[in-house]
Amino acid sequence: MSEPETADDFFALAEERYEDENLEDAIKNYNNAVKVNPSFEDAYFNRAFAKDELGDKKGAINDFSEVIRINPNNADAFNLRGLLKYNTGNLDESIKDLKSAIKIDPNHSYAFFNLGDVLYDKDCIDEAIDYLSRALQIDPNIQNAYRTRSWAYGRQDNYQAAINDCKKIIEIDPNNGESYQQLGIFQITINDCHSALQNLTKSIELFSDEVEQEYELSDSYKYRGDIHQIMGDRSNACSDWKKSAELGDEDAAKLLEEHCQ
Repeated sequence: MSEPETADDFFALAEERYEDENLEDAIKNYNNAVKVNPSFEDAYFNRAFAKDELGDKKGAINDFSEVIRINPNNADAFNLRGLLKYNTGNLDESIKDLKSAIKIDPNHSYAFFNLGDVLYDKDCIDEAIDYLSRALQIDPNIQNAYRTRSWAYGRQDNYQAAINDCKKIIEIDPNNGESYQQLGIFQITINDCHSALQNLTKSIELFSDEVEQEYELSDSYKYRGDIHQIMGDRSNACSDWKKSAELGDEDAAKLLEEHCQ
């Protein structure tokens, strides 16, 4: 195989290394590609992904900035740079980038979604719901947009709307344990204990198959114990609180000590 010479040669080799998950070699070849062609938009764009995967978020942000310098109408670069700024705690700059992405592409569903997420974290609940709803109008299958919007509705005490969003996620992904759990929690809030019991039980079934979801499993046991207590079933309440406490839930341990000795 001949040695790479052109920017396209280095880029193709970088793509191969990236596909093989050899990220450091991929970056070296992206570096060579942009050295030969300093305006190679795709090389900067893809190098940003490799840098991000290696934890170099500042470097990834800089690469997306290069993409924007070369092509100020690249909505994806604004969206992804905004997301990285959000993940590094720069919420105000993130909002600017995400709004730029939307201005360039008014149908960029993920820019609307990411902006809704950022606004939710800034406690701008009404605005967050508006942007999340617009994301879902464009793409009704963004599960995380329903998730964040359900939390936002919960912050407004609009529990029925929150419940509806949880049910939408379950329609899309019937094995989403977190959504069954959140649905159950919202149903406790409106005193629909029988439905909450069913959904938390379903979440326990799903979480039990995943070792890395012990935290979520402990929460489901704790909340299901709360329901049993509300319904006057002390024995099952104590049993669930015990399982939750064994998984590390301190609140469940306190309830176990107070009610089950």
